[in-house]
Amino acid sequence: RSWLERLWVDWQVHIAARAAVDVHKPDVALVLGDQFDEGNRWTSYADYGEYAGRFFRVFSSFLPLKTLYLVGNHDTSFGRDMRIEDLKRYEVTFWEANRIDEIGGHTFVRLNTMALDADVASRAVKTEAKRFLESVNFGDLRARTNGSVVLLTHLPLFRVDDLQCGEERLREAGHVTYEHPGFKYETHHHVLSRELSTELLAKVRPDLVFSGHTHAWCAYKLP
Repeated sequence: RSWLERLWVDWQVHIAARAAVDVHKPDVALVLGDQFDEGNRWTSYADYGEYAGRFFRVFSSFLPLKTLYLVGNHDTSFGRDMRIEDLKRYEVTFWEANRIDEIGGHTFVRLNTMALDADVASRAVKTEAKRFLESVNFGDLRARTNGSVVLLTHLPLFRVDDLQCGEERLREAGHVTYEHPGFKYETHHHVLSRELSTELLAKVRPDLVFSGHTHAWCAYKLP
């Protein structure tokens, strides 16, 4: 993008974020991945630092808040191409990719779910995410906090399309930034696999799941 396009986009996003904070006055902000346009292995450390500075300038209204960040495919890559060194670079800026936060009686479980799926090539990436998931006793966690468990994942849990995402979504057509509700999602690219999604629901037993990536609104009741 040209500098003028970037300036225009950054200003639009900045005022939207500021308006959301001013109107709703949240205690917590969730950034569900893709803080960058490109943060993969081909992004130099100098460019990465510039992109991070740009992000924090645009979302400066979030800085006073407790903000939970998720790693997205644009911040490193999809799971199949994710490298441990790219993931560590991300974590220096945005904290751990796998983490539990207890806030206001709610337990937020941040998972790098892209690293857990069947297409992941890097053993180090997959082992780190799997070790974290296996280290948490979610039953004890739920009993101790006596509140809801919220799973945060960049890629949504498996669904075929958006036809079950509610009336608001059904009224939408395709758009330059998102697909038609009837568009069939591709595993590992648009959504997590059915197998991993089933495993996460059984192990974490979340009361609520928040995800990003697809750009379109969806309120979906999981099986």
